[in-house]
Amino acid sequence: MRVRGLPLSAMALTVVWLSADLSASPESDRLVERGAAALEARDAAGALAAFDRAIAADASDPQAHLFRGAALNRLQRFDEALASLEQARRLRSANPQIDFETGWALMALQRYDEAIAALKQYNQRKPEHGQAHEFLGRCYLATGDLDSAERQMHKAIEFDPQLRPTVELSLATIEARRGEQAAAERRLRNLVTQMPAAAPSRVLRDRIGVAAPRRPVGFGPAEAKRWRLTLTSGFGYTDNVIAASDSVPLPTDVSGTDSAFGRFGAVLSYDLVREDKYHIVVGYAFGADEYEGNFDTSDYQSHYWWADYTRRLNDTTTLTFRLADEYLNIGGSSFRNAVTVRPGVVFQVTDDLAVELAYTFNTAEYYTAPTLATDRDGHSHTGSVTTYWRLPKTDFTGRAGVYFTRSDTDGSDYDADFVAGFISVAHPLAWDVRGEVTFSHIDADYDNNNTFTGFALPRNDEINIVSVELTKPIDMPGLDEQSARVYLRYDFTDNDSDVPAFNYDQYVISGGVVVEF
Repeated sequence: MRVRGLPLSAMALTVVWLSADLSASPESDRLVERGAAALEARDAAGALAAFDRAIAADASDPQAHLFRGAALNRLQRFDEALASLEQARRLRSANPQIDFETGWALMALQRYDEAIAALKQYNQRKPEHGQAHEFLGRCYLATGDLDSAERQMHKAIEFDPQLRPTVELSLATIEARRGEQAAAERRLRNLVTQMPAAAPSRVLRDRIGVAAPRRPVGFGPAEAKRWRLTLTSGFGYTDNVIAASDSVPLPTDVSGTDSAFGRFGAVLSYDLVREDKYHIVVGYAFGADEYEGNFDTSDYQSHYWWADYTRRLNDTTTLTFRLADEYLNIGGSSFRNAVTVRPGVVFQVTDDLAVELAYTFNTAEYYTAPTLATDRDGHSHTGSVTTYWRLPKTDFTGRAGVYFTRSDTDGSDYDADFVAGFISVAHPLAWDVRGEVTFSHIDADYDNNNTFTGFALPRNDEINIVSVELTKPIDMPGLDEQSARVYLRYDFTDNDSDVPAFNYDQYVISGGVVVEF
């Protein structure tokens, strides 16, 4: 179960919290105020430490126990939260917030009847608290009282419009349980299209869209926006400029020299056809890196065109098909053109797990003047299995997959088999920051004796790649919430080859701003 992180101001003003219980020592009061400030900043772990110290200073302070329960709720340690809240109640806390926090913990522990009683009592004193109505609606939904659940969800939106994404998800569930499948699907599609940056939309796009890293397409009514534009601007630094910007560089492409660079990207897509069961989206992506100093020969520009066709067969199975072309320019000269065909099928195994099976055919032409052995013109076949998952009752989401690629090229140096796997895990952190960590491992087994060994032995590589990315939404005038964000990213590549000329390490640090229209 996912619950939006609530700043203290969304629950009650700090002064209300601190004025309801007045029988505390000065030291406990000071520590509780410090913890309240940490909660306001969404640092629940720091807040918990302050409240623990407040209890150590004065174990009879009811507000310290109440606040401790609130922090534990936000850390999803609901059994402990409930114990702290019960202690606050035994110490005769007069703060009405105790009923909201108790209802939250009981709901998370699936003690729905008790949660309903606590939340109803809170609503009698705080009838305009939207989150309390949403929690109450979730409890009614869990017990099968769909009419009461629907009423509470509408009240939640009335008092707090920011709750709409999660409320819409619950309303769709209500419609589905009533057998109103068409209405539920329309509501979900509208959610994905009209609020694409909302967390429930991102989960839904994984379910009804196509595999990452492609931008999932939206469903929606004819009047919904069909165009989408994303702009990226940033900068970076690498300790090892690789001129080819390719997954299989030549030794001469690896400079071993550091440089700063500027980065720009743009993605434009359009919903060409949008029907209930299928849709077609076309798009174009541009990316460019420009290095400082004498690395003009390493500057690159990427142009990528694609068309996606997606058809939903039923509630659990979706077919996907992509046709794409990428043109890459390195150092002001044509470097490569590659055409990709990728059919796939996505199975929704459970609410928290989807699996995609895909086949990718790629044919590439390189505009270089290689020797006969180093000619990379050719094609490849890839089979892949990718899972998209969410850990129940947590904010952990992720992807994991394996793939096998057979590459056949005109030159003998690059005929190879690639076996790879990856895992990516994401979780929200403090201050609205989202963190994601990805690890990839690739085994590359080349068929023929390599040019750079004097044709004495074939090449075999083990490649490990680690990526860490932090993102945070920012406010920009004229844009909706979540439409702009800043990011900071670190990538490290270790290529360990039995041909020394291909051994290299590289790290890249980059950051910038992403804006969606």
